[in-house]
Order: sequence, then C-alpha cells, then structure tokens
Amino acid sequence: MAVITTAMRTQVSQLYVSLFGRAPDSEGLGFWVDSLANTSGQTIAKIAQSMYDTAPARAYYPLFATPEEVVTTFYTNVLGRAPDAEGLTFWVAEYKAAATKGAFFDKLVSAVVNYTGTDAAGVKSKALFTNKVAVAQYYGEQGGNVAGATAALAGVTDAAASVDTAK
Repeated sequence: MAVITTAMRTQVSQLYVSLFGRAPDSEGLGFWVDSLANTSGQTIAKIAQSMYDTAPARAYYPLFATPEEVVTTFYTNVLGRAPDAEGLTFWVAEYKAAATKGAFFDKLVSAVVNYTGTDAAGVKSKALFTNKVAVAQYYGEQGGNVAGATAALAGVTDAAASVDTAK
C-alpha cells in the first residue's frame, strides 16, 4: 500500500477548486487521494482527467464550451478575474495542444501554484487560489460533506485572514 501524503491531499483539493468550484467532501477527497496513491502509473494529470469526466465538472465546464470559454471560466471562477488578452491567447493554445483535458488542468494549476512573477493581478490570483485550496483541503480533512462544500469557499479572498475566518 502506498503512502498518502499531505501533498497528495493538496493536489486533489486544487483539482476540486479548479474543476468543481468547491471544497472536496471528505469521502471524495479520500477516494481521489487513494486512487492517486494506490493505482499503478496514476498521475495528477490522470486524476484531473477522471475528475474532468464527471458530472460536477460539467457544471463548470460544459462539453460544448469552447477553449476560450474554458479558460475564461477558470480565470473568473478560480482566479477571481477576467483573463488578460495575452493569458487568454496563451492558455487557449495550451488547451488545444494538450494531450488531455486533465493534462491541461494539471499544467494550468501548476502555473498558478508556482507563479513567481510580480504582476499584481497574478500575485493576487495566486493568493486567492492558495487560500481557497487551504480552506478546501481543511474542509475535506475535517469530514465536510457535499452539501456544504461550495459554501465553505464563499468568503475566501486573497487575504490570509479569510482562511482563518472560513475555517
């Protein structure tokens, strides 16, 4: 049996925020982390694809959505802002070039998490995403259920204090 790590729970929580717009429920968090840890050859991109293929992701990213709509939805719902023209063009090209939607979302999340630039909007978006993920992971780890998973993130902002308030 593979070891489950906090990093794995964080990665799955990032996907819940990105793909479903909510915190993971405890059971879902356990399921996806267990799958990541115990399925041979499983990667976070493959988990992202499996999650993307579910009904909750369709609420955020309908199958009929254009690449521009998918990128705009991510920016708006996850990063709290509209995409700038350069970012939209870049990420639409990445979406079209990606081997799978899961690989695209893995790359997109990784870019946000690992952002080291100084652009004010980028810094603010990274802080917002980091805070949402912290609250989401806490919610899932504390036995949260699906019914309250969206509301759990409702008051989270880019301000660090919003994490403590939400918890």
